[in-house]
Amino acid sequence: MQNPFVVTGIVDNPSFCNRRKEQAELKAHIRNAQNVLLFSHRRYGKTSLILKVFKALRNITPVYVDLYGTTSIEGFIKSLIKGASVIEPKSSRFIKIVRETISGISISFGFDPISQTPNIGASFERQPAAVDIEAAFQLVKRAARRKKIVIAFDEFQEVAGYGSPNFEKELRKILQHHDHIAYIFAGSQRHMLTQMFNDAKRAFYQMAISMPLDRIATEDYIDWIGDLYLQAGKAIDETAIRDIVARCENHPKYVQEFFYTLWPSKKIDTDQINAVENAIIEKRSVEFMNVWDSLSLNQKKALKLIAATGGQQIFAAESLARYQLNTASQVVAAMKVLEQRELAAKNGVYRVCDPVFRKWVQRFS
Repeated sequence: MQNPFVVTGIVDNPSFCNRRKEQAELKAHIRNAQNVLLFSHRRYGKTSLILKVFKALRNITPVYVDLYGTTSIEGFIKSLIKGASVIEPKSSRFIKIVRETISGISISFGFDPISQTPNIGASFERQPAAVDIEAAFQLVKRAARRKKIVIAFDEFQEVAGYGSPNFEKELRKILQHHDHIAYIFAGSQRHMLTQMFNDAKRAFYQMAISMPLDRIATEDYIDWIGDLYLQAGKAIDETAIRDIVARCENHPKYVQEFFYTLWPSKKIDTDQINAVENAIIEKRSVEFMNVWDSLSLNQKKALKLIAATGGQQIFAAESLARYQLNTASQVVAAMKVLEQRELAAKNGVYRVCDPVFRKWVQRFS
């Protein structure tokens, strides 16, 4: 049996761990044509969950739109066209539909030899307007040919950076009339997404059911990992699984990476687990150093504070003095920026979002 754990890319069976409750919830919302705001921290398996649910759908046409890296309305429309291209198997017919639906657009169809997937090229002869956005959604409906549709916008928070204050309003104006279509607004920048959907002044206020994606429970990891080892005729102690999952703070990406590294080993002991943990921290050190260098002095101090205390009693005089923070207001101001950058979060208490980054920061504490 080859290594069943995945470090990069989309996760599917047998590498996909559980999420049965989330799968059932998302399927129910899709069947009922309800909009969903699906958000999580980075590398929690949000995209893998969406695509797994899409594969299991029956009598509903899924459209996956990856908005990561888009910087303009034109980029949004191009991504929507690319996502819709999978609906129509005949490329010539799809191109014909695009040209008939959206005016002033040049369209081409190719094949990406690296990803082994179809590649849609599109460009506007002019600046795209609101009418082009609406036409792009009409294109999806035409290509789906009267089927029920679900459209997932991954990394939806990108639209907030397009520099067009009216785009969100125009988009909502179009989508709110699509009662027969379920929309999934997904993203990994929780702070920005919750602002977009919870601020009464924003266009998408209360337009979707909130569905935060949390970490996977320890017991689910134990069942899944134990079964994979059993299938391969390998042995692993439940205590070792619990230890590793706890070290990773149940973070899906790091649990996968930890066991991917351990998989070739015939015996797993504490020394080996320590070695893997140190190797993972070291591999990320350059990335973490770049993040660290971008922070202000007070932000660095605040990170050290919550990393060392676990977010407990961070405003106590003793805690502030230990990290040379003069007032609690300095911590509050620093934490506001750290939350915006998704480096820290508050759920009862403050914590560092990335458990490996927390361990790296603790080395300086």
